[in-house]
Amino acid sequence: MDEKQVWFNPLTAAAFDWLVDLEDWKNFLTLTFRDAVTPVFADKCFKVFIAKMNEARFGSHYTRICGHSYFSYAQGIEYQKRDVVHFHVLTTGFMDYALIHDIWNQLAGNAWVQHINDRVAAVKY
Repeated sequence: MDEKQVWFNPLTAAAFDWLVDLEDWKNFLTLTFRDAVTPVFADKCFKVFIAKMNEARFGSHYTRICGHSYFSYAQGIEYQKRDVVHFHVLTTGFMDYALIHDIWNQLAGNAWVQHINDRVAAVKY
């Protein structure tokens, strides 16, 4: 089986309905990479990003305060036209947009962040 097939499965209708109602999604992030990376490496970068977001808010011992993360998220991965992976991420709660840009730009590439006005449209995308 192709690695792309393992990582990229479209949402079923049931999964879509579940994800739309799972949380009160507030932010839509698109996180890109400067260079071509494997999905496994990309996922490692994303985990570092999550940790750095939490450290910035609560310090190096953030897990004592908020566990894995102070915000909930749903992460999707797809290939861009230039055949490089990127992420679409739904998040809850307060997000420091400037901090997202700073952290992701240092780690991997570019970040775009939007406030979600239409949860169904955001999940569908």
